[in-house]
Amino acid sequence: MDFILDNQETEKKFQQILKRIKLLKNGEVSDMMNNKGMVYKLNWGVSIIELREIAKQYDADHLLALKLWNKQWRETMILSTLMDEPKLVTEEQMDFRTKSFENTEIAEQSSANLWVKTKYAFIKSLE
Repeated sequence: MDFILDNQETEKKFQQILKRIKLLKNGEVSDMMNNKGMVYKLNWGVSIIELREIAKQYDADHLLALKLWNKQWRETMILSTLMDEPKLVTEEQMDFRTKSFENTEIAEQSSANLWVKTKYAFIKSLE
């Protein structure tokens, strides 16, 4: 089992990102997605374009990406795939995340933004 230590710098970035997500919320989009069967623990309705803009403002950070994924909001999971460091993603982390996919959007975002850049991309595509 891996133990991950947190630090103040990462927590500060994490809190900044959560605030930005909340400021960009769009209830209509969130409701529409929910009505179409895209159900999340929490969905603020922030567009992919806006999430990409947030991600561009930060350096890749594996610890921050793990924290974002563990929040389990739609937006934090997508940001996690955009902000992670592919070289640091382990095969076990890929398996864990893949098993937790609850809809196609997160599966697509994970594959397009992160999995394809990892050293396990080919092996996992065969599985």
